[in-house]
Amino acid sequence: MKSPNLKLFFHRRPRSRSKAQGMVEFALALPVFLMLILGIIEFGWLFYTYSATFSAAREAARYGASVGTNASGVEHVLDCAGIRDAAIRIGGPVGVTADTVEIVYDTGPDDARSWDALPTCDDQPITALADRIRVRITLPFDPLIGILPDITVTNTSHRTIIRDVELGGNPPPPPPVNTYTPVPLNTPTPTVTPTATATNTPTPTPTSTPEVWADVSVEKTDGTHYYTAGTTTTYTIVVRNAGPNDVTGVVINDSKPGQITSWTWTCTQAGASGCDGVTNSTGNFSDVVDLTNGGVITYTVTAQIAADATGVMTNIVLAEVPEGVGDENPDNNRAADVDYPPTADLQAAKTDGLAVYLPDQTLTYLITVSNIGPDAALNASVTDLRPAQVASWEWICAGASNGASGCDGAPDGTADFSDIVSLPAGSSISYTVNARVAADATGDLVNTVTILPPMGLTDPDLTNNQATDTDTPPMADISVTKSDLMANYTRGSITYLITVNNSGPNPAEGVIVNDAFPAGDIVTSWSWTCLAPIGGATGCDPAGDGVYDFSDVIDLPAVSSITYQVTANIWLDANTTLVNSVSITPPDNVLDPNLANNVATDVDDPPVFSCNNLTATAAGSIVDNKLQVTLNNNTHYRGTLILAELAFVGNKPNKSSRLTSITFDGPAIYSTSRNESATLFNIPGASPDDWLMDGGGNYIDRTVDPRVLGVGGTSNLQLVFYQDNPEVVTVNALYLTFTFNTNPPTTCRYGDLK
Repeated sequence: MKSPNLKLFFHRRPRSRSKAQGMVEFALALPVFLMLILGIIEFGWLFYTYSATFSAAREAARYGASVGTNASGVEHVLDCAGIRDAAIRIGGPVGVTADTVEIVYDTGPDDARSWDALPTCDDQPITALADRIRVRITLPFDPLIGILPDITVTNTSHRTIIRDVELGGNPPPPPPVNTYTPVPLNTPTPTVTPTATATNTPTPTPTSTPEVWADVSVEKTDGTHYYTAGTTTTYTIVVRNAGPNDVTGVVINDSKPGQITSWTWTCTQAGASGCDGVTNSTGNFSDVVDLTNGGVITYTVTAQIAADATGVMTNIVLAEVPEGVGDENPDNNRAADVDYPPTADLQAAKTDGLAVYLPDQTLTYLITVSNIGPDAALNASVTDLRPAQVASWEWICAGASNGASGCDGAPDGTADFSDIVSLPAGSSISYTVNARVAADATGDLVNTVTILPPMGLTDPDLTNNQATDTDTPPMADISVTKSDLMANYTRGSITYLITVNNSGPNPAEGVIVNDAFPAGDIVTSWSWTCLAPIGGATGCDPAGDGVYDFSDVIDLPAVSSITYQVTANIWLDANTTLVNSVSITPPDNVLDPNLANNVATDVDDPPVFSCNNLTATAAGSIVDNKLQVTLNNNTHYRGTLILAELAFVGNKPNKSSRLTSITFDGPAIYSTSRNESATLFNIPGASPDDWLMDGGGNYIDRTVDPRVLGVGGTSNLQLVFYQDNPEVVTVNALYLTFTFNTNPPTTCRYGDLK
């Protein structure tokens, strides 16, 4: 018996379904993968920005703390541009610019002042040894992709300022006390092994023990902490040997500072020999001397300081003992004298005691330049550029105090002013300036005086070296109003009242008044008259009846006004909005604080149309077969007669009684002045039967050919009859229908006009 075939069935997804699912999964995973990659890029850019600003701040602080000067002779510590350039070289790729670099100075880690309270590099402060330079870079982080929000990256670095670095080996330490014992001649001296000191720097072990010991020291001072460019200073240098032994061949070295052009060295000696001086030398100084125990050499150095000397002047002298001589205190073998440029806080003050100037006025300025010390300021410069509004000025020296000198005035002229003055500490110089203002002066009169220190003098506060006095032109609030006290104009004329006013505080001479002639389809002409001025106002000129724009120039003292009365004649058929504006312009040399009230506008709407403005009067009876009706069109619109209706009463004897015509009697066409009356027209019957009378009160109407009823004036309507028996025919009623050219047209029916 055969075993049945066994089949295993495995469920497999269709191939197309598997492929579709993979595409869906890939589509879902792709955004996540891209976000991960973009996030890595964004965070990498942020890390790079942070690292670059950190390195830039560190490099800038390192440059500022280093010894040396730039190409212009400015020390690195105060070379603001160089410090910022050092930061930009490193951080430029991430956007570091000069504006993102802040440079300040403090006195060390214990300085409790806030960042904003520290002196900045741009202030050019005086720094001392152990001060620090601090550089902070603040840079807005600009995301590349936009995943991260906008943040600010800030890094700060600081370094202690290094003034001078002296390179050289440390001499061996002195032998322990009581360890040196003299030995007989030709007996070898035992080698002394120095005791190791607690220092991180290994002390070289001497190969031999000195047989001679001495304490050589040097002192140096010029008795001041400041120098003045172009003068001399005198240093006193004292070299001593405190023993216990004599020393032969001590080397004295002094490198000439850059601020000194030449120096002269002289010396005196006691218990010493070999002292040599120099005369007017421009190089470094060196001398070799012998000093007995207790010997002293004194050098007197007269140093000529350059006229353009700047920066800190540091003078270092070294006294070096020869080889084989032990110096018990090597720390006092070096002496330094540090002098800063002289410091003087120069100040300027200026005022004319006014806030407003007037054309052709003479202003008197009082100008004071002073020096509050601590040092004298020799050959400081005073400058003042003549303002454009000043036609000429005269400078007079009003006085000097506490030894100030050099004040030179200037006669009446148009040139800029300059002066060279010398100001000892605590002194001042005053000028009186008479300045004549030009007749056509406009704008703010700004006058600035400046005092600048001479080269080599440091001014710790340059913000008070300028003084400015500002006078504004005359101020006058001029305004204008205009009104005809109407909301709708009427036929005939209207009257405007226009008032120009000056509220002060100063006069306004030459105010221009302008008013453009209104639209010619409304106003036929106007005339301007001047009412009584108030407060001394003058210049009002009237204008007769005309069609021209109006212009006038008036003078308005403070708190004054001028009123114009304007009569404007209106066209009879004017029917659009009437807009009329007047404007005033202040003179160029007067400041108007409120220009919004320099224009006034009056707006009148056209007359309101009413059928009641058409009136009619009729004669009481038919005379000579005629009936007279008088029409008056008092609207601003022309009308067109489109229908006439008649009603008769009484018995008519025969059919021969009839109305033969209706006639308007008036001018036929418009006149050139546009003052028009009704247009003449006849309304004849087409045949005698068209206007037959129908007794018993029946109406007879007649649609007439269009005829125009003009605006204004009087029109006569005449009805002409033919009748056999006048006694029995009477017109009971007359109706006239007009269409007026309003928008939209208006129909008026006037009835029972008899």
